Amino acid sequence: MNNKPIRHQAAGHDGTYTDEAELLVFKPTNDTEVKFYEDMQSRNAQQPRKEVGLQTWMPLFIGTLLEGLPADMQGNPLTSVPILDGKGPEKLAQGVKTGSGRPIVVLENLLHGYSRPIIIDIKLGRVLHDDLTDNEKRERLIAVSESTTSGSLGFRICGMKVQHKKQICDLEERYYEKDDQDYFTVNKHYGRDLTDLTVMGGLKLFFSSEDLSCERQVKLISIFRSRLTLLLDTLLKEEVRLISSSLFFVYEADSKRWDELKDEDTLLRSTMDAEEISDLSDDEDEAESMHPPTPLSSLSLIDFAHSRLAPNEGKDDNVIFGLERLIEQFDELLKGSNDIN
Repeated sequence: MNNKPIRHQAAGHDGTYTDEAELLVFKPTNDTEVKFYEDMQSRNAQQPRKEVGLQTWMPLFIGTLLEGLPADMQGNPLTSVPILDGKGPEKLAQGVKTGSGRPIVVLENLLHGYSRPIIIDIKLGRVLHDDLTDNEKRERLIAVSESTTSGSLGFRICGMKVQHKKQICDLEERYYEKDDQDYFTVNKHYGRDLTDLTVMGGLKLFFSSEDLSCERQVKLISIFRSRLTLLLDTLLKEEVRLISSSLFFVYEADSKRWDELKDEDTLLRSTMDAEEISDLSDDEDEAESMHPPTPLSSLSLIDFAHSRLAPNEGKDDNVIFGLERLIEQFDELLKGSNDIN
């Protein structure tokens, strides 16, 4: 099994890979993110599963690899990583280069099963640096926050990937690139130039699919609004610090899948476990028939390179502020839902 660059990415750094079946994501990261995933995994194993705890919103954590090192040289034998092709975990690392020895988190692919995914990355929080950030980067991130909606609203659009040709034509060319699959990648500069008064336009751009009816677009906005409210309820009960984490929105733009599912979506994403992912690799058709179909849309928390559990420190007001402001924007979107396109 060969790894390949991931096809759809709204923001983030280069170097993220997926496997041939596009079941997994291999993301180069740092020790902080690895520790956060491991701490969450350990906490979840020791505590009764909450009805809608933080893990509900996170991608499934499979394990870790070290970049550029063969599996037999790694300290962790990766026994938690499913052997997708029966040839051992070293095949999972194939195609991951550079030899830097950076850790790689192995996660479920949140886009698996989507035919034509439309995605957006929205970074949460006014504070974008943690205590370990060096002074130069700290000053730069403070400046970014103060000059963008990160500082004023507590959230910022970092990027999106859409197929809305008509709406994209209204943007300056420096804000986007087109690929050979008729997708347009809207870059970070677009989000940084949005203001409190124009950020609504960015959200409208995301939802303005030319292949979905207005009724389906309104349904998407409504269910995402419900998810945001449920996520807010989760974070009000959690003691974590999610510095510079993002919300990852995805919806299906293939109207045929909407027809097949009769416009029925699920509020919460049904997370596969490691055994199901392994089953998918063995007999994908049979496993897909047993697993609930990929939903028409989903909302997840991603990017934990500066995050940590924070017992006895209370709720994360930095992230909650941004989430509350984002919910207000969705309320306004619903009020003006007759004017989406």
